[in-house]
Amino acid sequence: MAQDTKAIEAKNRGNAAFAAKEFEKAIEAFSEAIQYDPDNHVLYSNRSAAYASLGQYQEALKDAESCIQRKPDWAKGYSRKGAALYGLGEYEEAIAAYEQGLQIEPQNEALWEAKRQVMNRSHNNTSSLFGPETMARLAMNPNTRKLLQDPSFMQMMKEMQQNPSAIGKYLQDPRVMQVLSVLTGMQMDSNPFQQEENGQTSQPKEDETNENTFDEKKMSSSQQENQDSASDESLSNKKQALEEKELGNEYYKKKQFQEAIEHYNKAIELDPWNISLLTNRAAAYLEMGDYESCMEDCQKAIDWNKEYNLRTDYKIIARAYARMGNAYAKKQDYDKAIECYEKSLLEYHDDKIQSKCNELRKQKKKWEEEAYIDPELSKVAKEEGNTLYKQGQFPEALQKYTEAIRRNPKDPIPYSNRAATYTKLGQFPSALGDCEKCLQLDPQFVRAYARKGAIHFYMKEYHKSLDAYQKGLQVDPNNSELKEGLQKTLSAIAEQQRSEKPDEEQIKHAMADPEIQKILMDPVLQNVLQEAQSDPSCIQKAMSSPGMAAKIQKLIAAGILRIG
Repeated sequence: MAQDTKAIEAKNRGNAAFAAKEFEKAIEAFSEAIQYDPDNHVLYSNRSAAYASLGQYQEALKDAESCIQRKPDWAKGYSRKGAALYGLGEYEEAIAAYEQGLQIEPQNEALWEAKRQVMNRSHNNTSSLFGPETMARLAMNPNTRKLLQDPSFMQMMKEMQQNPSAIGKYLQDPRVMQVLSVLTGMQMDSNPFQQEENGQTSQPKEDETNENTFDEKKMSSSQQENQDSASDESLSNKKQALEEKELGNEYYKKKQFQEAIEHYNKAIELDPWNISLLTNRAAAYLEMGDYESCMEDCQKAIDWNKEYNLRTDYKIIARAYARMGNAYAKKQDYDKAIECYEKSLLEYHDDKIQSKCNELRKQKKKWEEEAYIDPELSKVAKEEGNTLYKQGQFPEALQKYTEAIRRNPKDPIPYSNRAATYTKLGQFPSALGDCEKCLQLDPQFVRAYARKGAIHFYMKEYHKSLDAYQKGLQVDPNNSELKEGLQKTLSAIAEQQRSEKPDEEQIKHAMADPEIQKILMDPVLQNVLQEAQSDPSCIQKAMSSPGMAAKIQKLIAAGILRIG
């Protein structure tokens, strides 16, 4: 077996083991593949992923670097390197690796998402003020709830979530001070840098100190009460939201989708930053056939999670992509549906979604093939192929016949014509395949039998050649082409029998034929052949039986049995 074939087999075993989460077996298989094909960058990438899945990040990093060394212009190598460095806790280096990959593929969403995740992790301490609960807390507080309807405010919040250091340039905005008051529980001066008209910062008088201190204590107590009240309100709203969600789920199970949506709407109003509520409502819209609303909710869930750094469970985001894919599939927008399924699988691998994606690819291919069918254009391509064939331009004729088949796959003639072209090009297995397809479509197509018989004759498969010609003559007993082919084959068999030296290559080829193997396994025939070694006449006796005669004649035609 060739080295590249062994490498491919080992790689396939590795992929299967990886899919089954048998990562140690995957590593063994990929290592074996690397021995056969040490310059294949993909093998190092695959093994890196397997090592990372086992938490062996140092080994994963070595393989990622080997992958990059062999193919530095392949973005996935840097993705593997970034994942390994992230596992080792080397966040800055991981970000740098992802950025290198993005220089090669600037639009690679997986690399962008990986980079964002590492940045979120590495900046976790500084960004805690704007964590996943931020928007929920603001939505529950009556003093900040309306701010969430202000696009300019939301853009400002998005910037501060992504880069907490940006808060400095917005401190003079009273909305930001209001937000900080809610988030920290402290009263914030609307402009802490405001100066008196004389240019001096306002300072309390010495005899006012005790009074101010007392006021601060009273104010702090009041703020604490407000904060506790807001917290209680937030918890109460969340609890009510979950209750509404459960009611929605019950109606969904009963297939009362409009009622389910009404409860999901109430839940979303109470807890607007719970992304799972959007995906549940999207599922109800999908069942109702409102695909646009379904896709809108799914896209909103995905966008909000990214824009406001909500850090929603990746399984929920995967669900949003999958449901959006379902909606596109219902609309027969197969490309977008497949794209959504693939994004879902990047977030979380679900076998059901993988099956849907695979099935949709098959449906898309079938739909494209059916949409391409045009019998009239098929005839045009076939005639063009015939002209090229007569001119001896066989590769060009082959393309035209293939086009004719794609345009009308139920017409047997282009298959027969392409078989003749394959024969001229010496591609006998492909020619036989076309003959079989032609006869499958039209068992009475005599020319296909003639061409099949001729191909087997060229391959010295005389037993099969005889069979093709004889079947063709059953359809058209007077066909001269079939008669001449049959006579030519019988002459070749007779010449073969007279030859003093058997054709070893022909015999070897015939022994690989399943039909010949089955004949040779016949115990009655085995006894006949064994007796023939001492008494050749027993073969003639055996041929008095029609069934046995047919088997012996096939062995003679195949060159395996020589008598006379």
